[in-house]
Amino acid sequence: LRTFAFRVQWFESIAICVSMMSIVFTSCLVGSIVPLVFLRVGVDPAHAGAAIQVLMDISGVTITCVVCSVILHGHEALAHGKHAGVAGVT
Repeated sequence: LRTFAFRVQWFESIAICVSMMSIVFTSCLVGSIVPLVFLRVGVDPAHAGAAIQVLMDISGVTITCVVCSVILHGHEALAHGKHAGVAGVT
């Protein structure tokens, strides 16, 4: 709805949606694994909250940048008729 209201191009919306889904998936994994790791090394798992928050802040920005650059670069390459492969790989 917002895409249509503000006339945002579809591939930009797809890039944001995919990055958000990736962040949620990653946060579920990190939120499940970090307390178990803390328990394994003998640290109270209740202290995992701050570690999870810091890890997800950093990884959330990284995931957004990587996913959006891959999707937007791929769309740009397709729009110009170029191969959308990884840089340096043919």
